[in-house]
Amino acid sequence: MRSSLAFGFIGGAIVGLLQFYSMILSMEEGPNGTFEMFLYYSPQIVYFMCIYMSVKIFVKNQPERIPPFKGCLKAGGLTALIICILWGVAFFVALTHIDVEADMKRMIAAGQGAMVKDFLASVTRQTMSDRTQFWSIPNFLLGFAMTVLVTVIFRLKGKKAV
Repeated sequence: MRSSLAFGFIGGAIVGLLQFYSMILSMEEGPNGTFEMFLYYSPQIVYFMCIYMSVKIFVKNQPERIPPFKGCLKAGGLTALIICILWGVAFFVALTHIDVEADMKRMIAAGQGAMVKDFLASVTRQTMSDRTQFWSIPNFLLGFAMTVLVTVIFRLKGKKAV
């Protein structure tokens, strides 16, 4: 389980940084095209990679040919939980760094002045907290589904998959 903790904290820090910078760049009309899409999906890719590696190391350290299902789920689930907590913190911090004044000016310049009132009403700590929670729970469920998938694959293939 030590590797699960390591992958969770290190992966969570990397995923959090990627999420923070992708949100900040997308708010500031940063890079477009392929790089923007790679930056947008890179937290998810790193998240899945950390779960896979956590389960793989757990399987590699098992003496029996077929790894225990419960142990694999614990290893991947712990990694997913830690990463999701750190990811949620980074998502909330990125939401609180929205440049409200610049967004209002952009909306008015684009002829969307009627939407400014709704935009300002949505920039509260409670709304941002709700968005973070709404966004984090599906990520944990995706991570848990990935854990089950990887566990089933490793159990079907036995030790030769490692």
